[in-house]
Amino acid sequence: MTARVTSGPAGAGTSAPGACRHVLGLSAPGPGELAAAASRLADVLRENPRLPLHTLARSLGTAPHYPARLAVVAADAVEAAEALTDGEHPARVQGTAVPGEQSVVFLLPGVGDHHPGMVAGPYRSLPRFRRRLDEVAELLLPVLGADVREALDLSGAVMAPPQQPAGIDLAALMASRRAGPAHRGGFDRPLTAQPLVFAVEYATAGLLIDVGLRPAALLGYSIGECTAMCLAGVLDLPRAAAFVAARARAIEATAAAAPPGAMTAVVAGAEELTGLLGDDVVLAAVDGPHLCVLAGPADGLAKVEDRLDGAGIASRRLPVEFAFHSPAMAGAVAPVEEAAARAGLSAPATPMLSNLTGGWLTAEQATDPAYWSGQLRHTVRFDENLANALALPGPVLIEVGPGRSLGTLGRTHPAAGRDTGVLATLGAPGEPDPFARALAGAWVRGLPVDLSVVAELSED
Repeated sequence: MTARVTSGPAGAGTSAPGACRHVLGLSAPGPGELAAAASRLADVLRENPRLPLHTLARSLGTAPHYPARLAVVAADAVEAAEALTDGEHPARVQGTAVPGEQSVVFLLPGVGDHHPGMVAGPYRSLPRFRRRLDEVAELLLPVLGADVREALDLSGAVMAPPQQPAGIDLAALMASRRAGPAHRGGFDRPLTAQPLVFAVEYATAGLLIDVGLRPAALLGYSIGECTAMCLAGVLDLPRAAAFVAARARAIEATAAAAPPGAMTAVVAGAEELTGLLGDDVVLAAVDGPHLCVLAGPADGLAKVEDRLDGAGIASRRLPVEFAFHSPAMAGAVAPVEEAAARAGLSAPATPMLSNLTGGWLTAEQATDPAYWSGQLRHTVRFDENLANALALPGPVLIEVGPGRSLGTLGRTHPAAGRDTGVLATLGAPGEPDPFARALAGAWVRGLPVDLSVVAELSED
């Protein structure tokens, strides 16, 4: 038998607070040999139910890789044996390593899918993640006057109910992503939510890079583009944290002083909306060929919604009280531009996409403070961003933050192919072991996940 077994702790999930989860990876030249190897390993684990899986990782982590692959996520030997022999087990990922070049794209979400318990597992069980999140929180503390960690449920004591996957309802998808300041109280205030999302995404991205998943490209959504600017080296971490705090403060002040605004998700392409918007309602985002978001004064948007109904175009009002990515953001432009000018911007060292243009961010744009003020004021051209990302060789989209919304948009995009990979690191509330499962899925695809490093994550 020629086979390879590796394992290693890869992050606690939400299903078993305090339990250290492990990724067990088994590979062989073909599916028959893989099945036989999985059966033999399961027998060993059943005979030795107290076998520590981290010991197995250290002893078998340096063997060669083969194309046929199986990975399971488990807390102990008994659970691992079940997953190895049950072809329908939810903690099991099986496939063949994808041949040829693969391009990892980090998708960095905006606010909306964030929730208090989103990093409880990684924060408790992964010291590298905890150190990074703590570092960002400490950098933000003097400029925010608040500790973003206090908004999180880091103990995992408060568990959100699982979200059951359903068919793709794009309007509902957008509504779930854009919870605004009034939706969940202070947790969704820009001054809390935006720095918090930045901190979580930075810490999660660092962990992925540690295990070998270096991005070929970065694609952020709104505040997520600020995480991308930091990961790409446009700003180092201390200056990026200060800029994110200044940006959030400017947005919150502008929203507080402005008359009520609103946003609506529309199941239609941008071209279908020509002539329906009027003078005061604008495209806040183009998220897909048949999905846009409108923003404007509440009364003006209500008139547009009536016109949409008359044209047979479905729409859904979003739970926000301000027109983000619209002219209503004008009051934030000057302070954000000043903050960007003070920060000292550099050209990106890693390719990143621009929400403002839809294309690749140039060095000239990245170092222009006016770009970063325009980025929060104008349309998010995410559909074009995805088209460019999916044109890379063998794209694999990894959602580096809470939720699965950006990955869903990527999976359903016309430019996505049958082999396009989509993975989520933190997942939805109640989703078990999302980070460990993302690593398992990445390794099965043949991405360069170093499981010997994964084996050390919970012990650093």
